[in-house]
Amino acid sequence: GLPGVNPLIPVSYGIAALVVAVAVHEVAHGIALASNNVSIRSAGLVLLGIPLGAFVEPGDDFQASREEVKVRVYSSGPFANLVAVALTLLLITQMFAGVKPLEQGIGILSVYPGSPAEKNGLRPGDIIVTIDGVRVPNLSAFFSILGSKKAGDVITVELADGRKLAVELADRYDFTRLLGDRGKGFLGIEPIDLNSFLAATLPVSGSFHEIIFKLFSVLLVFERVAPYLPRFYTQPIGGWEVAYALLWIAWMNMALGLTNVLPLVPLDGGSALSSTLRLLLKGLPASQRESIVKTFTIIISSVTLALIAAPILVPRVKPLLPAP
Repeated sequence: GLPGVNPLIPVSYGIAALVVAVAVHEVAHGIALASNNVSIRSAGLVLLGIPLGAFVEPGDDFQASREEVKVRVYSSGPFANLVAVALTLLLITQMFAGVKPLEQGIGILSVYPGSPAEKNGLRPGDIIVTIDGVRVPNLSAFFSILGSKKAGDVITVELADGRKLAVELADRYDFTRLLGDRGKGFLGIEPIDLNSFLAATLPVSGSFHEIIFKLFSVLLVFERVAPYLPRFYTQPIGGWEVAYALLWIAWMNMALGLTNVLPLVPLDGGSALSSTLRLLLKGLPASQRESIVKTFTIIISSVTLALIAAPILVPRVKPLLPAP
C-alpha cells in the first residue's frame, strides 16, 4: 500500500518511509552499476513539491553487459531493501531494551462489535490487571479465568486506569457459531501479553538464522501493537516518534523489496529471471534461447498475476455466478 491511499499507513510517516525505501533501492542499483563498470546515464530525485524518491538510469552499455552482471544489478535493489529492514529492526530492538509495561496485565488490541467488552466501555489500549480480584499478568492466567466462566456469569474487570467494571459475559457461540462454544462465557477482546511482546523486541541473540527470524518477526508483531504502545509501555530510548518512524521505514523497505522480487517484467525480479534463464540456456542458439526465455517469462508472470488477483477477484465474482 501507499501512504494516502492505504488508510492504515499514516501519511507523514508513510511518505518519509517511502522516500527512504526508494532511495535505498536506487542507490543500491547505482552502486552495483558502478562496481561492475557500467555507466550511469542519469540519477536524481523525484519531486512533487517534496522528495518522493530517487532514480538511477543505466547507460547504453548496460544492455550489452554480461547476463550475470545484469542479475547482480537487478537483485541489488531488493537485497538492499531487505538489509535495511534487518538493520532498522535491530535499531528498534535496541531502543526497547529499557522499556517496561506500565502495568502487569493484559493489553487490549481490539474489541468485538456488540460484545460485552464494547457495551461496558473497554477500549483498545486499555490494560486489564485483575478479573474477579485475581491478577492476570499473562495470557495463561487470563484464559484460565475466562475459560471457567459460563455465558451469563458476571465478572469484575479492573483496569490499569482504576476503573472497575461489572461485565456480564455473552455466549461465545453467538460470535463464533461453533457448536463447541455454546454456553461458554465470552468477553469480546483481542488480548496481548505485554511481557511476551517485549520478549519479541529485546536485543537479539543466538545463531544467525535465529537472529534473522526474530528480527523479521518483530516487524509483524510491532505493526499490530504500534497504535497503543504509549498506553502499554514506558517510553523507549529516542521516544515513540523515532520508534514509529523506524517501524514504517522497515515496512516500506519490506514492501518495496518483496514487490520487486516478484517475477514480473519490468520489476527487478522479472528482469533478473530473464537474465538467469539466458545464463542457463547460453549453449542454445540465440533465437531459440530468446523464444524459450520469452515464453517462460510470460507463463511465470501470468501465474504470478493470477495468484495476486485471485484473493481480490474471486470473492467479488463468486456471488455473481449461478448457484449449482
